[in-house]
Amino acid sequence: MSSTPTPRAASSYALDAAPAQRLPTRRRWFMLSLLLVATIINYVDRVNISIAAPFMAKDLGLDKVEMGLIFSAFAWTYALALVPAGFIADRFGSRLTYGVSLISWSAVTVAQGLASGFASLFGLRLAVGAMEAPAFPANSRAVTVWFPARERGMASSIYVCGQYLGTALFTGALLWLATTYDWRHVFYSTGIVGIVFGVVWLFLYRDPLNCKKVSKEELAYIENGGGLVKSSQERTRFDWRQVAELFRYRQVWAICLGKFASTSALYFF
Repeated sequence: MSSTPTPRAASSYALDAAPAQRLPTRRRWFMLSLLLVATIINYVDRVNISIAAPFMAKDLGLDKVEMGLIFSAFAWTYALALVPAGFIADRFGSRLTYGVSLISWSAVTVAQGLASGFASLFGLRLAVGAMEAPAFPANSRAVTVWFPARERGMASSIYVCGQYLGTALFTGALLWLATTYDWRHVFYSTGIVGIVFGVVWLFLYRDPLNCKKVSKEELAYIENGGGLVKSSQERTRFDWRQVAELFRYRQVWAICLGKFASTSALYFF
């Protein structure tokens, strides 16, 4: 018997093997562009205080110890809130979690421009850290549901670029604002941009099964490639024992130690 596939079978095989660029839609890349912009805003709102600091310290009479506490306040609440933030992202989805987080931290950023002394700035930086914590869990979740496994590494690397693009692109502009007007305008401008984009995010972002502009072919491509399309509709019960389970793996310890070292150097410099 001949092993040559029938025309119908060959056509079906060709459709299944079609590369991503031939799909009727490429909606996943649009969603990734939203993640990139959100990550840029996320990091600009983390580091804008570095631009404002010399002017702020002089205006408010803050010494170096007080400035050190203000700088570190963000990391305290950010670290504490990350695990609960991951649960929130899984429970409520990337659209709502990221949208609320983005608008909230941006509103607090605007409020930093109204600060009158150490106590208010310290409290507001604590709030920024807590409000930004859901951002990267929501990023990771969005990439997991929108991209097949073969594209997930590249997709993650693209939105992670936002960490450095924001600093590279906007440091000069923020310094100009601080010198031309005053340090408060650094927080006003970055906060307002974040609030506006938060509304845009809520309007445009959707998970795959809720997106009307994604084709069936693209959905099949994502799901067949290992994308967790249907998990965006599922609700799984969280158990703190799952966190303890992670630390049984050497790979997790290696990632944590590597991240600790790289982040320490990054924030120091």
